[in-house]
Amino acid sequence: MTLVTNLNCKGTQTQINNYEIKGGGRWIHWEELDEDFSAEGFLKSPLPGEI
Repeated sequence: MTLVTNLNCKGTQTQINNYEIKGGGRWIHWEELDEDFSAEGFLKSPLPGEI
């Protein structure tokens, strides 16, 4: 499952758009979705259709 697919399964577009950059830019945090991803992992995550 890709990051994009995971977020789309868990929340609305409004919830997905409501994120915070944490750890000096190293983490992306979605409070409403209870999700955290490293910026490196986020950038390496395949886009839908690339799998």
